[in-house]
Amino acid sequence: MNSALSTLTRRAAASAVFVFMAWTPVSVAQSDNQSDTQPATQPAAQTTESLLAAHVTALGGRAAIERIESLQRSGRLTFESEFTGSLSGTLDQTLVLGSKVYNSSQLGVFSTTTAWDGTTGWERTAQGQRVLAGAELQQLQAQSDWFFSTGLGSSELTSVERLDDHEIDGVAHYALRYQGPILGDITAYLDPQTHLISQTIQTVEIPGIGQVVAVTDSWDYTAIDGVLIPRKISVALEGLFASQIEFESTLVNGAIDATLFELPVLPDPVN
Repeated sequence: MNSALSTLTRRAAASAVFVFMAWTPVSVAQSDNQSDTQPATQPAAQTTESLLAAHVTALGGRAAIERIESLQRSGRLTFESEFTGSLSGTLDQTLVLGSKVYNSSQLGVFSTTTAWDGTTGWERTAQGQRVLAGAELQQLQAQSDWFFSTGLGSSELTSVERLDDHEIDGVAHYALRYQGPILGDITAYLDPQTHLISQTIQTVEIPGIGQVVAVTDSWDYTAIDGVLIPRKISVALEGLFASQIEFESTLVNGAIDATLFELPVLPDPVN
């Protein structure tokens, strides 16, 4: 693989992790037992506020959500594109909600660590270490706000509005559009039976590639400390790749090494 293609593939692979983690919270979604039939007619008066309230209740309720201060997750990651074929590996993540993020992935030959300590975001790969800025830093920061879709998160939302209903797999879903200075612009589709989010769509910026549309779906959700969190998530980036993660463990409010998020100090070069 030549250098340019290797860099492009590494960035796409790293972006899979960015998109998985950044938008997982709004993708707490479909049950494997979801009915294939059309839902009963819903009441006409479904405002933005009532949909958000129903979504909070469906996830487990305000009290349960607000008890979660940190998450530590690990699982198996798969990735497929025309450049690489199929790759598989692992992902470990630690979040302190609203303030810190750590991701470490091994995907085939591509090893990537990204972190944000509340001030500085950074990335380390086989090519070296660098400080993140711009869209990459914003995407990393957004990962810390796991529950922004409820309106209870720490990210500043400039607006949440209801859009026209949208059909997914033959079922009409409610649509909510979230906007914020760090969050960006995300459209989320709520199942009318469960008030959980089946899919999200967002345009994301990938350095060296440009803007692409990311479609995220989630399923096999599980109640952890009283809050529904997905165990399986898939992400497709238009024209680039398809990927999936299956989380095998999740720890809520566990002990965390604070140094995990800090920018590593590199040794002085040998003369």
